Amino acid sequence: MPQLLILATIGVGVWMGARWASRKARQIARDMEASRRAAAGRQKASSGYEHVRSAKVTELQQDPETGVYKVKKE
Repeated sequence: MPQLLILATIGVGVWMGARWASRKARQIARDMEASRRAAAGRQKASSGYEHVRSAKVTELQQDPETGVYKVKKE
């Protein structure tokens, strides 16, 4: 009889774990789909290259003593 109780407890645990995993997978899929739609909407709203024109390009210069790259001073 104790074996039956142990098997039933394991079965209920597996069933509840599967339900939890299934809900989490659906939630992640919904979140990913919403994120994809939001990114597509932002891409359509953007006319193209505004972010490229407004970005400031800086040059890096390697410090000979430390080997670390730093912003080149003009």
